[in-house]
Amino acid sequence: MATTGRVTLPIEQGMDAELPGILERLGADAVRNSDGTWLPEITTQLGAKVYETYFPARGNQEFALANLDARPRFYLMSERVAARVDGPLAIAIMTGYYAMQVAPDQGDLRRWWEVIDRTTGEVIPVDGWSVEGEGTDVTVTVTAAEAFHVYTVSFLAWQVWDSTQMYNYTTNNWENDPTRVREIGYDARHPVAWRHMVDSLRAWCQERPDVDVVRFTTFFYHFTLVFNDLGKEKFVDWFGYSASVSPLAMDAFEAEYGYPLRAEHFIDQGYYNNSFRMPSREFRDWIDFQSRFVSSRVKELVDIVHEFGKEALMFLGDTWMGTEPYGKYWPEIGMDGVVGSVGSAATCRMISDIPGVRYSEGRFLPYFFPDVFKPGGEPSRRPTSPGCRPAVPSPASPSTGSAMAATCRSRSSSPTSWPASRRSPTSSARSTRSAAAASPSAPPSASASSTRGASCAPGRPTWSPTPSGTSRSTPTSACSNRSRVSRSTCSSSPSTTPATAP
Repeated sequence: MATTGRVTLPIEQGMDAELPGILERLGADAVRNSDGTWLPEITTQLGAKVYETYFPARGNQEFALANLDARPRFYLMSERVAARVDGPLAIAIMTGYYAMQVAPDQGDLRRWWEVIDRTTGEVIPVDGWSVEGEGTDVTVTVTAAEAFHVYTVSFLAWQVWDSTQMYNYTTNNWENDPTRVREIGYDARHPVAWRHMVDSLRAWCQERPDVDVVRFTTFFYHFTLVFNDLGKEKFVDWFGYSASVSPLAMDAFEAEYGYPLRAEHFIDQGYYNNSFRMPSREFRDWIDFQSRFVSSRVKELVDIVHEFGKEALMFLGDTWMGTEPYGKYWPEIGMDGVVGSVGSAATCRMISDIPGVRYSEGRFLPYFFPDVFKPGGEPSRRPTSPGCRPAVPSPASPSTGSAMAATCRSRSSSPTSWPASRRSPTSSARSTRSAAAASPSAPPSASASSTRGASCAPGRPTWSPTPSGTSRSTPTSACSNRSRVSRSTCSSSPSTTPATAP
């Protein structure tokens, strides 16, 4: 009976003594770190395939601080303010926004900002409004507002704190850790930033001969995620393209398409072109424009990874704009695999059916973060709560828990099938350890409640979450997968995972 294969275990420093036993008990054939954690020194002795997370557009705070003009931007709209009388109307544009996440870009604001009378739809001429203040305390005054008309300001804003790192930082109370910083991102379209991304990845691969898989988490532009002044989610669009805006990009767009973009093409009356709206011609052009740009540059990064004999794995989410696996430019990238979060049967099927990859992986929920795994918490309810991003505690933190790390991988990802050029010095041990799992005749696990994981039999995708909040859980999740993968395992794996996501 096969006892090893198709389970990826999240690990971190400080758990060396426990790791061999956990891998043996779960039959895991791969290990990885997470955002904000590091692989332990024992990693190369585990006989497992090694994944390591990589963030092309953040992570080097020194570079980011030295190149603040390379930060990503997006368009935001002020609150709607009604004029009570005819005459000047002051609008504080940052009202309702989180000052630690965004800040107005006051560069060429006469060109890139817009003031609109939302009652009539009229764009107020630039000589009809003025700007006062700086930083996050900025006020736009409409010179001759009409009584009872509603006005808004559409302004270009800097992303001053990476959205994903912000989530991990606040959820895990990293403000109490003096080694943590609020990471600033950088835009791949900025020439200095792009050169830095290419050089950094090449150096990173050179320094890590034992890493088999570069787990890109993810690439350049985050899905639209804006927080309110309380630090809570204000607007979220997982498929959004609004957070990829910059003067460089809009100038390049105009040069190619022959017409200029304006703020309203992104603001869309405050709907931000969400997926429930019919997109305009201009926004469809923007999506295609950015998709081609992102895909071409991601391919350059993937080619570097392949030069070093490693595999490129993409996390399906976060800064994934322009790399949608069902998009028309996806086949040009050359990605080896994709890992995504399995929030439902639909997402399980979506991940499993991704074309053109050697394997796909599904990561089960919840994240074991201290906001849920604590006295009085209800982790079994978190994955099914509408609008919640599940959450999980580091073994180093006072609140401890176990992680669900799940994989849905095709046979091509087993160690015996890795090309010799992509094996690390310890790959022979990994191949021996996983030979049973790689064999086509090896039977699946006998039970979904087995500590070896759950077999995915053909059929409709299903998943039953484990109602457990204890520090030691038994995997009971199973995922049926009717897809191109001949046999895959979708198992929740108890482990002491880092308290980070993804």
